[in-house]
Amino acid sequence: MYYSAELMNKLIKYSILLLCLTILSVAHSQQSITPNGTELKGKVSISDNNATPSSSAILDIQSTTKGVRLPVMTSTQRKAIANPTRGLTVFDSDYLTLFLHDGYNWYPLAKTNTQYLPAISRSPSSLSNAANFGSSVSIEGEFIVAGAPNQNNSRGEVFIYERTGGVWNLKTQITGNDLQTNDLFGSSVLIKGNYIIVSARGSNSNRGAVYVFEKSGNIWQQKQKITANDAQNDDYFGHSIAFNATNNLLAVSAVGKNSSKGSVYTFSFTNNQWNQNTILIASNGGANHQFGFSISLENSYLVIGAPFQNSSKGEVYIFQQNFNGMWSEILKLGDIYTQQGDRFGYSVSVSGNTIAVSSPGDSPQKYGIIKFYMKSFDGNWYAGGETLNGKVNDGNFGSSIHLSGNYLIVAAETEDVNGVTDKGSAYVYFKSSRYSSFEHWEILRKIYANDSSSETFFGKSVSINNGSYVVGQPSKYNAKGEIFMGKIE
Repeated sequence: MYYSAELMNKLIKYSILLLCLTILSVAHSQQSITPNGTELKGKVSISDNNATPSSSAILDIQSTTKGVRLPVMTSTQRKAIANPTRGLTVFDSDYLTLFLHDGYNWYPLAKTNTQYLPAISRSPSSLSNAANFGSSVSIEGEFIVAGAPNQNNSRGEVFIYERTGGVWNLKTQITGNDLQTNDLFGSSVLIKGNYIIVSARGSNSNRGAVYVFEKSGNIWQQKQKITANDAQNDDYFGHSIAFNATNNLLAVSAVGKNSSKGSVYTFSFTNNQWNQNTILIASNGGANHQFGFSISLENSYLVIGAPFQNSSKGEVYIFQQNFNGMWSEILKLGDIYTQQGDRFGYSVSVSGNTIAVSSPGDSPQKYGIIKFYMKSFDGNWYAGGETLNGKVNDGNFGSSIHLSGNYLIVAAETEDVNGVTDKGSAYVYFKSSRYSSFEHWEILRKIYANDSSSETFFGKSVSINNGSYVVGQPSKYNAKGEIFMGKIE
């Protein structure tokens, strides 16, 4: 909710005096600073009853009749503050709310519902127009990787952010050592452990390539460039990538292969390099099905989406690797209620014993849905749990999804937000309970950019890890692009 000016004046009274007194308390730590305050070993208490400050607080304010008042200023005055420091907080009289500066940008603290807490945005200053930064994103631990495939005449570039002290800072940029115009390096990105995998789906007349980087100390070094053994023009090898660092497995899709039937290539790490093993195709594949449009890998299971199969009804395939390293198709997932244009399998994600599948064009309202499949104790996969439904017609709910443990992030990249056309948004869910075969997904937060820009496609790419998330918005700022990150508490 937004606070009224009257309530804010009651809640934050006397803060200017308080700040002055705090400064005085540092300069004159052995002196009394207020008739109603006491000072103890560098700790300050301001109270109605001469209370002793808490041992855990350097400044302890106690009152049952008064509040604290921060500086009050207009938006113009706030924005004119020179070099605002991280943590600076003021009350904006134009918006009637508090604003906090994180060292980069001002953020309103207007709402207490955690579904609406603002995410933090980043956009490198070196970006050119139409760089499409945020077209691909991946997060793990304290690192975020974001691709800008159209940067530098579409050679492409990838940016790496590191979280230090709770703040995301740009750490470095990486590129392939042989990039050419229109290679689109950064089309897809993935970070796992000490590896970053980057695709350049436009490389060599759209044959495509994948680059593997490994972290050595604080440096990310290119270790290998991977191409398909049977590469042809317009294969788009690298459209989607999946990686399992534990088992040293890499999967790369080529959606343009064989008249866009599509195929998926698997690689294993042997003799200190990545070697091609198997080429997977759909058992019922056809032209323009784009088998491999989305892929996800977990242990010995590889989930592959073909959203344009059967007049874009869509289908999903599960492959399993046996002990001999051979892959075989074990199951096709489909929804008997799918209709033309539903695009079932547009985005897929597997984590543990759960598979999430999106159908962003789900008819007849085209709200979009997410369906779940679970592996039972007998090793078979079954449809289970609830179905998540989009909220807005033509919002493309499920345009991108990522499942990680009990967290799920779902993008709706063309959802209208607050009357703004095709602004886009993302939803974070948590698997809060389990009753036999039923899994309940509780919505934790809706995320969107807090501005009036339209057609920015917020949610073009999403990633989540242990409650920390990143969302790409590649069409912002003349398509320079932007990413948003945050953490679910």
